[in-house]
Formats: sequence, structure tokens, C-alpha cells
Amino acid sequence: PFSRPGLKPDSRRISRLSPGLSPGPLVAISAMADVPLLVESPGPDNELHARQEVGTPRSTSGGSSPSRCRHQAGFDILRGLLRQPSSEVASWVFEQVASLSHADVDVEILPVFQLAGALNDVPMEAKQALVLNAIAGFGNMPSPRRAEAVRLALRTADVLKQANTSELWRHLPTGWKRDDKLVNSPKIVNCKVVDASRPAALYLPSHSSWCGTPSRDDTAGSELKAGHCRTRVEAGEPDPAAPRLVENLLRLLEEARLSEMAKEDADAVVREARVQGARLMQPRQLTDVVPELQLQERQQLTEALVEARVVPEEQRGVLEEVLRPGGYADKLSATLQTLGTLLEYAWVLIVLPLVEVLFALSMGSLPCGIPLMPWLRVDSVFAVAFTCAVYCTAYALAPVYHKLREDPAGAVQRFQMLPEDTELKVTLEAAVPGVGLSTVRTAGIGTLTCACLVLAGAFWAAVGVLELLAAMFVGCSGVLLSTGMLLVALRFGIAILFLHSLFRCMDEAQRHRSRRPLLGGPLSELYEESAPGGGSSRRAPLPRPPPSKPRDFI
Repeated sequence: PFSRPGLKPDSRRISRLSPGLSPGPLVAISAMADVPLLVESPGPDNELHARQEVGTPRSTSGGSSPSRCRHQAGFDILRGLLRQPSSEVASWVFEQVASLSHADVDVEILPVFQLAGALNDVPMEAKQALVLNAIAGFGNMPSPRRAEAVRLALRTADVLKQANTSELWRHLPTGWKRDDKLVNSPKIVNCKVVDASRPAALYLPSHSSWCGTPSRDDTAGSELKAGHCRTRVEAGEPDPAAPRLVENLLRLLEEARLSEMAKEDADAVVREARVQGARLMQPRQLTDVVPELQLQERQQLTEALVEARVVPEEQRGVLEEVLRPGGYADKLSATLQTLGTLLEYAWVLIVLPLVEVLFALSMGSLPCGIPLMPWLRVDSVFAVAFTCAVYCTAYALAPVYHKLREDPAGAVQRFQMLPEDTELKVTLEAAVPGVGLSTVRTAGIGTLTCACLVLAGAFWAAVGVLELLAAMFVGCSGVLLSTGMLLVALRFGIAILFLHSLFRCMDEAQRHRSRRPLLGGPLSELYEESAPGGGSSRRAPLPRPPPSKPRDFI
């Protein structure tokens, strides 16, 4: 890689390519093109970008061959991809893989084919950068786009099961251990049992059209195609796109020459991809994708995660509970949407008390047979105090909220792996690292203050009901009566909503506390190091009675 005269590797600038490292350029100077490529270290979104070094391009001698021209085009494509945001890289990969299924496409003219031809000649750092950008970009894509990518991945995995497994392994890096369970297991294809371990020809169903990935500008047609595809899948019919997709994928693997790649290099890329992929398989990512999927597609996603050993077989039931309609993914999605809506309209919480104060100060001249105005003024004081308490509590809880939003699965894992008798301070440090006990104590005091104000407001609303009943018989201004009824309904509504949210939080905390760690196995290993003692204190999943003291919830 350091073939240019005068360039020497700087060991201080070279570090291992992995997300989560401290900032610092990771240099991989490539001799793959006329201008060397510099791969920078991951940024805040685990993106890796490329820049060109200023210098005189190397002179080339000799004529140009079609292979060299194609590889040069692949180098240019790779350089351009490494300069793009990760979301653009993921979208590009998605579109290229989707185009492999089209019946009228020539795979050799696709940009992904040109990139595959040059991939084996680029440095390992560039390969890792491309893979990590594509995976990290999945989390930055819009929700509908991510759902389409998941559908395409599930469809591709299902089609590959119909292919000759020996033919696929022939194009993979030398030295990889075959999965005998996959290689030797017979496959049911078009109601016929096919022995995958036998060196037979690739299974190609006799269909010429397929349920392709819908284009962006064909909304009506895409919905029709998607419904037709789901009908065919539910009916158990083979995918008519299978022959073209498998044929193009095998041709792409052959052009990439992965079998010539060193096993150590291939393992390094796969290892980084698995780590980055496991980071994406969190409720924060699933909440946007799962609601877009149909029931059949959710079942396929469950099977794919279990077969890929991302989730162990014994955790299949937990995964199904997470992905089922109305499960944890849908609940978390609804919760995050509700919180986002509340944050968007938080200004209403300030406007309402101010409007009530203005009413209390300006309607003193209206006729009323009973002293309803003093009740209205006291209620406005409760409203202002409650608003201040809510904003102070939200300010104290902001670090906790951001930590949980960034890594909800990790917080649940660390919380579940602690013993039952763990101290409150240790529990908080493990579940929400980086947030001190003083912050949580301040938030707890604010929450308790809000609860007291809500209960006091509900009691004062009950007094207001008696005042309004008396005003109806004695006689009072209609504006005062309407305003009083509205405020009484608002106070009772806030009290009911607060109590409902409190008991829902207690119920969900108890459910997570009394079950096995959510999505254990490879995913939980990512978080075990964050637990005290390196995860050695993992407790047995024993049921526990519901909390009977306020201390249990706090």
C-alpha cells in the first residue's frame, strides 16, 4: 500500500478499524489507483470517509485492457462511496442488490459488478470501511426504506436456500468451515426434495418474471406487487425471481474472487460486520422497521435471526414476543412516537397556565353568585407550579432519556443481569452508565413533586366540582362556568394519565425483571462487559412478587 516514493507509514496514525474508538485518522494509503486513498476513522455515526492525498499521480505505462478499465472503474466507485454518508452507501447497496433480480438486467454492466471486480485488490481497511458504512447506513435510512431493505434481505436469504449450497461455498473464502447442517440438509423446492450436498446443477425454476423490489416512482404498482408477493409467499409458491437472483449473485461472487481472499482478512471483515450488525439489532432500530412489516414478514425476520445465530434458539420465544404485532417493538415505537409528540408540543404546557392566569386576572368583573374567582386563581397557581416542576424534572432526566434512547437494549440487558439484592446505586450505574446518582435523585425529587402537585390539583378539582354545582343553582356567568368545567376536566385527566403511566412503568419494569435477559446470546455478550464484574454476576431468572413499597419502584 505504501508503494509511492517518499511515503512512510505513521504508526501513530494507524489504529484498528472499529466503531467506538477515540477520534484519530486511520490511514490506509492505497496503490489501487492513480491517486492514493486515505480512509479516515469512524465519525459520530460510525461512518468512514475517504479523501485524496495531494500529490502528483503516478504515471502508468502500457496499454489498457478491458479488465484494467473495469477494475479502474471499480476503484473510482469505491472511492466515491467512501466519500458519501453512510445512508447514501446503504441506499446504493440496496438498489444494486435489488437490480440483480430483474430479468432484463445484464449483471456485468452494473456498478456493483465493477466494484466486485476491484474489491479483492484494495486494502483491508477500505473493505472494512465499505462494509461498516453500508451496515451503519441502514440505521440512518428512512423507515420505509429500511423496511424495504429488510424485505429484500429476507427474500434474498429465502432464495439462496433454494440454491445449490456447494456452488455457493465454492465462491467463499478458502478455509471457511462449512455448516454441515446447511450443506447436508435436504431442501424442499417446488414440492420436491433436493439434496444440497450433492453436486447437482443449480435449481432454476421455470419462471421469467418475479415479485421485484418496487421502484420509487411506481407507488400503486409497488403496492400491487407487494401484495402479490405476500400472497405467493403465504401460499408456499416458489419465488419466480429465484433463478435470476441466484445466477446473478453467483456471478457477482465469482467476479469478487472471495475464494482468493485470505481467511484472516475475511474473518476480520465478518467480525466487524457482525459487531456493527448486532448494534443495529436493537429496539431503537426495530421500532421503525417492525411496524412496517406484515405478520408473515415478521415471522421470516424471526427465522432469519435465529438461523443466523444472532439470537439463540432458546430465545426464539422472546424474539417472537418482541416482533409480534403489539409486542415490545410496537410498544416501544408507540412510546417513542408519544415522547416525540410531547416534546414537539411542549410549548402547550407553558401556554395553558399563562392563559389560565390571564383569565383569573381579567374575569373578576363577571357576575357570579358564589366566589368562583378565588378557586380559579388558586387553580392557576397549581398549574404554574406543576409546569415548573415538570420542566425541572425533564431537565434532570434529559441525560437518562438520551442514554436510554441511544441504547435501550443494552440498558435492559444490564438491568436484567444484576442480582436481585443489588444496591440502587450499582443498579443505576450499570443500567445507565455515565449518569450519576445525584442526577437520578434530583429527577426522583422532581417526579415526587409532580405527583404531589397532580394529587393536590385533583383534590382542588373536586372542590371545584362542588363550586360549579353551587354556581349552577345560585347563578353565574356562562363564561366562568365553561372555564371552570374545562379546568376541572383537565385536572382530572392529568391525574388519571399520570397514575396510568406510573402503573404501566411499574408493570413493565416488573415484567423485564422477572424474565430471562432479552435477546440473550451474541447480543447480550456485547453488554456483559458493561455489567459489574464483567457479567459474572448474572442472576438466574427467578419470578418476583410485584413491588409493594414505593422504594421498589424508585
